[in-house]
Amino acid sequence: MENIIDKIYAQMSSMSTSDQKVGRTILKNPAVVINITISQLAKRANVSDASITRFCRNLSLSGFHELKILLAQCIGQKESESLKKLPKDDMQAALGEIEKNKVGEIHATLSQIPTEKLEKILSIIEASRVIQISLGKT
Repeated sequence: MENIIDKIYAQMSSMSTSDQKVGRTILKNPAVVINITISQLAKRANVSDASITRFCRNLSLSGFHELKILLAQCIGQKESESLKKLPKDDMQAALGEIEKNKVGEIHATLSQIPTEKLEKILSIIEASRVIQISLGKT
């Protein structure tokens, strides 16, 4: 399955001028894009907010939120692959790298959840006597 960064690269030459501006801005630093608003990305790319929405639709995405999620997943995959390069002889260094990668993944995930929803989720968890987690499909 093609990740979103590869998809942007692959379609860049056939994109409109506006979409190319957005694509180049995203590819320059995808980690930044997952933590900014549509207006901030539009300003960085020197296009309108509507151009960002069109860019997402031209990539067959439902919108900017989906783009941010796919970028975060792509960045998370790269970070997970970096764990394969951990020093095998230095356990403390290896644990430090694992911690850094996991903190980054948690931050990327939490940045996608609106504060109000996160507070509601946490209050429900806090008030729960038992929490059941299902890892399989329902």
